[in-house]
Amino acid sequence: MDLNYRNHICSGYLRTLGVWTVVLAVLALGVSATSASEDCPLNLSSSIRDKGENESSEPASNDVTIRSDRVETEGSLTELIGPSTIQSRGSTVITNRAEIDREVGLWKFAEGLAVINPEWRFKAIAAQLNTKDESASLLGAQIEILENYKRVNLNAASKHSSLVALSHLRLTTCPPGNSSWRLLLKKAIYEESTKTFAAQHVSLRIGTLPLFYVPFLRWREVERKPRLPSPKLDYGSTDGLRIRVPYPIASVTSLPVVLLPEVMTRRGAALGVALPYRNFQVMGRWMPKDRQFNGVLPRRAFDQLDETTEFDPVERWALELKGNQQYESWSLRFQHLATSDLDYVRDFGSEQDSIADLASESSVELTYAKQSLTSRFRAQRFESNIVADTIVQEAPKFTVRWRPKWRQIRAESYFDYAQFERTQRNFTQSQSERTHLQQGVSLVMFKRSWAELSASAATMRTRFDYFTQVHPIRRTETRDISSRSISGVLHMQQSANPMTKIEPRFFYLKRSFKNQEHLPLFDSWIHVFDAWRLFSDKRQSGIDRIPGVHSLTMGFRSYIHNRTANAVAGEVELGLVRHFNYASDSGHEGKTQVGWTANLRSNNRLSFVHSSLLNTADSRIAETHTLSSYRFNERAFATFGYTKHRVLGIEQSHFGFQLPISRRLHMIGAINKDLSHQQDFERIVGIGFDGCCLNWRFVHRDLVKADRYRELVGTKENTKWYLQIELKGLGSIGAKVESLLSARIPGFDVYRN
Repeated sequence: MDLNYRNHICSGYLRTLGVWTVVLAVLALGVSATSASEDCPLNLSSSIRDKGENESSEPASNDVTIRSDRVETEGSLTELIGPSTIQSRGSTVITNRAEIDREVGLWKFAEGLAVINPEWRFKAIAAQLNTKDESASLLGAQIEILENYKRVNLNAASKHSSLVALSHLRLTTCPPGNSSWRLLLKKAIYEESTKTFAAQHVSLRIGTLPLFYVPFLRWREVERKPRLPSPKLDYGSTDGLRIRVPYPIASVTSLPVVLLPEVMTRRGAALGVALPYRNFQVMGRWMPKDRQFNGVLPRRAFDQLDETTEFDPVERWALELKGNQQYESWSLRFQHLATSDLDYVRDFGSEQDSIADLASESSVELTYAKQSLTSRFRAQRFESNIVADTIVQEAPKFTVRWRPKWRQIRAESYFDYAQFERTQRNFTQSQSERTHLQQGVSLVMFKRSWAELSASAATMRTRFDYFTQVHPIRRTETRDISSRSISGVLHMQQSANPMTKIEPRFFYLKRSFKNQEHLPLFDSWIHVFDAWRLFSDKRQSGIDRIPGVHSLTMGFRSYIHNRTANAVAGEVELGLVRHFNYASDSGHEGKTQVGWTANLRSNNRLSFVHSSLLNTADSRIAETHTLSSYRFNERAFATFGYTKHRVLGIEQSHFGFQLPISRRLHMIGAINKDLSHQQDFERIVGIGFDGCCLNWRFVHRDLVKADRYRELVGTKENTKWYLQIELKGLGSIGAKVESLLSARIPGFDVYRN
């Protein structure tokens, strides 16, 4: 159960019951009557009418209109006898008997009370409200929130000053007659002044099965609700059956502390602690003995060695701190992850990653952003765990970017200072101190509704102070690079429906060449080719590698706009990239490339996204990416994806689907295949149930892991079973199956939403 995940169940619902139910459901009527009597004394002859009497005009929005079979008035006391209705501010109150004492501000409903509102409904056996001190009490109340249906029952409630007390509360989003799940609280007290509440005997039941119980729960409502861990239930070939149940406890400082006892049948028992507070969170986990790891090798690798020594389980632990804070133009983010060994994250980390290379990480980032000025300081140290090796990288970095604009001219000044150090096998592999200064200006030379022409120029100077394994003697080197570009676009469109817009484009780029093969490489990578890379110089990121380029790109971009739906129905882009003979390290000198992209959508059913880059010299695809999906109806869809990158040596296909079995049941499946090795590296199959107030999913997953022990035991197929139960309006129990499916099935999250 996600305590406080959705709708902030603990603080939000208790606050709703204490403040919204007691005050708004009844107090709104009393306040309206009080204000009416102060500004314009309440005239019973005009504001209280017997049934059947015709009204001459509509009452004002702040007036209270009362109809009753019988009205008795004596001084400030008004008594309604028989079926009566009270209307005010869009709410209607129905009661059999009511007493209103306007002098002391006391409203009594002794024989039933019902409130009807466009957003919620409320009824109670009896209620009493004092508009002077804003105290109230309820007996046998029930609330129905119509939007995202929720139903709350309670035996009694009272409000005195800022204190709200509730008794025998039952919460569910199931309609009457359906008891699929309900949350029970025997007693609860909410303090408005300190925004804290305390509850006793909190339990969650699914049907008649008690699934979760806490004898005492104390919580303090803060500006931003933290995320608390949820119960976890799954089965894996390595871990066995894994069960984790959170247990919130109250601390001395009223901070929400959550204990996380956990049992894995094949590994052992573990205990975790979580402390979320505002935008910060601390989590720790300790396992006395892990029966699948001895500190050097996992059991499967140890068994392959055929040793006569006995396998000795080892203690394992992890500590994580993370948070973020923003104040005006300043923002701070930090994260610290410490583990007992390099394989901890791989064994207990994210369920979504096929290979978890991260072993530990520490980072802090301080940012200042105001108007055209942005400055950022970031310090990071991470330890990665790749095949048969360990790499530690440290990187303090400081950047300042200033982007002033004056009419059609935009300037940019960028300063970057960074230190990098990479250690491998406890040996410093490379070290670099880098200072980068970049000055640039862009000018819109011509801009009209039918055409646009712009030019830009930039100079970059980078100073490296470094040494590497290839150059063990520390060296200092300066790299100067200049860049110039011109781009133009012509807008042509047809005014029919659907409207077609064609934009012929060209982009010319010339960037000077510098030999950089001997320089250390820390922060540069190649972007995936897509629609934004064809007519742009943003083919890669980072400063360590800035390749020389001399090219001209010509082509067009076409849009299809559906005016009826007011949305873009399709987008097609085609470009011819000509690389001139030029001293460059891009590898495309004298070559011609053809790139095209497509993004098509049809009636919220068909979606097709594709991008490819072709080398005309050998007529081979250098890079291609495809993702297509089709929705048959609200519960059935299929997705297909294909990726190929010749430089990186990647070729993969992805297929996923969801098909209905019956009115409530559906099947989920996915196959992710490595075509370069003709091997399925991931298979998913499962079944799901969609109810009115409860959903569940049961999923089986086979995943091939290639870790740093594969030289001993080869790749390993890890089998896992996941169960997730979603209680609508409250949260979920078990593994986060939807997050897993969204990450592993392309397009799954689009159709689920």
